[in-house]
Amino acid sequence: MIATIGYFDGMHEGHRYVISQVMQLAEKRGDGSIIFTFDRHPATLFRPDRVPQPLLTPEEKMEKIAACGVDDAVMFEFDADFASITSREFLEILREDYGVTTLLLGYDNHFGKKETDDDGNTITPTFADYQRMGQETGVNIRLLTPLSDTPTSSTMIRRLLLDGNITEANSRLGYRYRISGTVVSGEQIGRQIGFPTANINVEGKLIPKSGVYAVEVCCPEPRKALLNIGSRPTFGGNGNTIEAHILDYNGNLYGNTIAVEFLQRIRDEQHFPTPEELIRQINRDMERVKAL
Repeated sequence: MIATIGYFDGMHEGHRYVISQVMQLAEKRGDGSIIFTFDRHPATLFRPDRVPQPLLTPEEKMEKIAACGVDDAVMFEFDADFASITSREFLEILREDYGVTTLLLGYDNHFGKKETDDDGNTITPTFADYQRMGQETGVNIRLLTPLSDTPTSSTMIRRLLLDGNITEANSRLGYRYRISGTVVSGEQIGRQIGFPTANINVEGKLIPKSGVYAVEVCCPEPRKALLNIGSRPTFGGNGNTIEAHILDYNGNLYGNTIAVEFLQRIRDEQHFPTPEELIRQINRDMERVKAL
């Protein structure tokens, strides 16, 4: 089997490039392709105060990996036992349990428990170290060159989303960034001013920068919508909410889980002196959504 390993958060263009190289080599050799990943970020164990917000749920990640057309994909549970496995032991597992003969690594890929030298200093294995351990365990280790001079990373995608740069984030991802959540009851402010909204409770995903967005909502069929992320400053700014006004829709979505795909950031959230001025701005925002 030809394999690669990584957390693959976001399954962005760089990840898909790595997986495509695995599949091409497998096809050339008449072998199978297999992808190994984890159910949570390693920082969950080692730096719990610095765990990055996920771009994909574990289920979404496996779906996107499978959509690439690989023969198999394995998601390891990243717990204390798994984190204690050394690089050599992990290569032995890949060879003996999964039949891996070649492992392709990205330019910044590391795996296995970090070890220490006699002075207590942490040792990060080099690529040459991986190659040596691979020769000893029967796994050929190959290094992949970056896709471009400015390689995409999950950290880059998170920064773009937190900056509100949806267009560039979607371009780097290769798909529209999506969040999902349950529709819950709110304060009915939108309904009071003529724009009823679905108040969405989202957990386990990174939320883009506060502001007003053009989005597509699946409820269950795709519909255009105007999404506001923020504190509703015109009405007192009481906590952050995620609210979508779905165009030409009057159904009851309470209790349903809906998905939101981001198309474009329209503007910052702002305070208006009167509700009437807010209403006029929302109408202008809706025209932009319709024009997309």
